[in-house]
Amino acid sequence: MEPQISYKLNSAKESDILKHLKVCDKQFIPILSSRINIQDYSAKLIEKAVTFEAWFHEDLVGLIAVYFSNVETGEAFISNVSVVDKFNGRGIAKGMLDECILYAKQNKFHTLILEVNKLNLVALNFYKKNLFEQHKTTADSLFMKRIIKFDVN
Repeated sequence: MEPQISYKLNSAKESDILKHLKVCDKQFIPILSSRINIQDYSAKLIEKAVTFEAWFHEDLVGLIAVYFSNVETGEAFISNVSVVDKFNGRGIAKGMLDECILYAKQNKFHTLILEVNKLNLVALNFYKKNLFEQHKTTADSLFMKRIIKFDVN
């Protein structure tokens, strides 16, 4: 029987996020380290983002980092979605996204926004499958958003 993935909220240390992003670096389009300093980015995520994490034993194998800072508009920005290569295809990103949506609902956020490179077809397909729609475009990127539906009692 395959060991279970455990999902956690805001439990990763900066060193966990740094290690995870370095392992996932080449999955990003363009490569993450070509655009940012991964160590500085890890520190920023710890300081300002809510992290939805997937763990396999002591290893952070999945990460979604979201800035829930715009309380007035109810919009949150997903800064990172990444899963270690050998754990792809197991529903980990979907599991973390589901936790993110639940958190957004509980905190009265109604919109999730993200930016994805137009060439990142795997990510684009994942976001479309999970009800994100194109919001606006730049030369290289699509901004996508998902409206969160609140249950009406």
